[in-house]
Amino acid sequence: MEEHFFNSVVVFKIPLALAEFCKMSVTCSSNNAVTTIAEVSDEGLGIYPNPASLEVKIISNGDANVKIFDMTGRCVKDVDVTENATIDIKDLNTGVYFVNVNGKVEKLVIE
Repeated sequence: MEEHFFNSVVVFKIPLALAEFCKMSVTCSSNNAVTTIAEVSDEGLGIYPNPASLEVKIISNGDANVKIFDMTGRCVKDVDVTENATIDIKDLNTGVYFVNVNGKVEKLVIE
């Protein structure tokens, strides 16, 4: 395992094959540089970035129905997406929300 330092941040280079074992979703650019790492829950659901401000990416196992609820329980977004979709959240106020993807719920903070 290689170790690199960038602006006081330690970056470990691991084989991409380990990403699934570590329950991470790794996105790479065309030159194989890692651009995003998102933790994926045991249920196969990942939401990133979190906190977010403009958009969130949903990592799911196939097509999904995504509902975003505010703290009062009101559904503020209800969209059907394909695997690994991006949802625009610019129209939502800052605060804590709950994202329901096919019955699996994750907390989302919007800044």
